[in-house]
Amino acid sequence: MEETLTYINSKLKDKYTIDVKQGLLLLTSYKDNVKMMEETLLITDLNPDVIYSQDEKSLIIKCADGDKCIERKEYLVEKKNYFSRLKIVTPDDDNSVKGLQKAFLHLIKTVQIPKYKSAEPFE
Repeated sequence: MEETLTYINSKLKDKYTIDVKQGLLLLTSYKDNVKMMEETLLITDLNPDVIYSQDEKSLIIKCADGDKCIERKEYLVEKKNYFSRLKIVTPDDDNSVKGLQKAFLHLIKTVQIPKYKSAEPFE
């Protein structure tokens, strides 16, 4: 898990930080080094299909049952809402996008499937 988080954070640096604590995924968004938003979700509530949206230039991770399982706190407007998908804007290169897709899938499966193991590199 630590190696997966290190890989993801190295690819998303300056825009996001990702952490996992007690089965919760914590995604923090930054703009100009200022914390803008924090999203919290149970990894067990996620659909393991991590898709790439060419239109949005983002990875999209959805809740498994279509429910609103993602809590989003916006800091500038002090607002909290719930959503059914997580959008992560990715770097422009194809290798990073494919690597991040594999890394997020690995992260989700590691939590959802107790005996899951994979040594396949992300890139």
